[in-house]
Amino acid sequence: MTKLIGSASLTPGGDSGTDLTTKGDIHGYSSSNTRIPVGDDDQVLTADSSEALGVKWATAGGGVTTNVQTSEITSNKEITSTSYVTTGISNTLSNQSGGVAIAISAISAVHSATNLDNDWAYADDGTAVALETRMNNQATASNRKNPNPTWSMSTDGSVLAVYSKIDSGTLTMIANMCNHVITEIY
Repeated sequence: MTKLIGSASLTPGGDSGTDLTTKGDIHGYSSSNTRIPVGDDDQVLTADSSEALGVKWATAGGGVTTNVQTSEITSNKEITSTSYVTTGISNTLSNQSGGVAIAISAISAVHSATNLDNDWAYADDGTAVALETRMNNQATASNRKNPNPTWSMSTDGSVLAVYSKIDSGTLTMIANMCNHVITEIY
């Protein structure tokens, strides 16, 4: 049995093994005891059968990065348009290949009259995407509604915004109660 440096009663150079010379060195073995020099900062020891000792130092791979963005309106916003218009709630996504962005909105709004229809949609760089949440046939005026649209898309650097339209009358979005949170994972 071969003893390593630091084992009982051994001193550097006093055994048949290989002395470690630098902070972080470790012992390795192939056909004989061998010093494996310490790797660079942020490297990890990785198995690699093509290496003489079966291991090598390499940059750590994998892992997930997350990024959270929020956006909200800070004063009441009135919408009277029968075509989609921006609500002022928007964020620019990161430009990360292979990533995904998940958006969740919380909107608190009131209509000016009864029996009005109101639609919400996300827009990707100004083009409405295929998600709509309707607040329709509101029973009473000034009855607060809280649609919560959600959407996911790739992290491609585009601007994701909340748009809305109303069939008639006025829709008032309530300040500090209309926002969205985007979580990006890449």
